[in-house]
Amino acid sequence: MRYQVCLYLGVVLVAMASICRAEITPREAQRFGVDIALLKGGVELRGAVLSRDPKQLRMAVQRSWLTAKQPEILKRIDDEAAGRLTRGIAEAHRGVEDGARR
Repeated sequence: MRYQVCLYLGVVLVAMASICRAEITPREAQRFGVDIALLKGGVELRGAVLSRDPKQLRMAVQRSWLTAKQPEILKRIDDEAAGRLTRGIAEAHRGVEDGARR
């Protein structure tokens, strides 16, 4: 689990490095192939849509853009990722302990 989270975050961040710029107009966004998502409350995200269904939108957004434009969202994402990583490490540790008992 731990490696999956790190690998997923690394792949998304590397993939986005050349796709998104922090300061672009909607017209430039079309030129560079950047997806712009307007969320409830008027929050704007710029990046690449990975998947979408009626209940969920998954986007890859450059960390530097989030730091500059949406730091609250970045903090929430980092907190959630840290929680998943902590749970994954605890689960792996339990698995090792269970294996040692056998």
